[in-house]
Amino acid sequence: MDLETRISKVPDGLISDYETPGALEGRLVEEVVKRGVAPGYITSYDLTLLSRGEGDSGWQRAEASAVPSAGLTVTMPYPEGITGDKYNGVVAYIYPETINGVEAGTVVYLRATKTDDGIRFTIPAPAMAGESPPVIRHRSVFIRP
Repeated sequence: MDLETRISKVPDGLISDYETPGALEGRLVEEVVKRGVAPGYITSYDLTLLSRGEGDSGWQRAEASAVPSAGLTVTMPYPEGITGDKYNGVVAYIYPETINGVEAGTVVYLRATKTDDGIRFTIPAPAMAGESPPVIRHRSVFIRP
């Protein structure tokens, strides 16, 4: 898994709606703020699933077929100054393209679980067919999708 802080690329399926990564990140921030999260508690990431075939010397972006049918479970470490005992996490995900009847640009909230190592969530397998950034939010009230 390649993890980048901040959103650095607009997925192809969203480029007509968001000209820049900042515009896409702004949309996700706006959506989560509507749920009562203060902007100062927002961290956004680009996650890319990588794989390396037998005999390959480098990592490549994984094909959708590499994602387990149950989805991809990710544990993100807590940002500096944030702990699981004081804050709960909110994870917003935007569909990068129309997948299984869910339209591109639809924002969903993934169930987040606190662990000792960080916040854990699962991106549904069909949603991993494209490339999309989740946005992690930390707040004092746990929001479930």
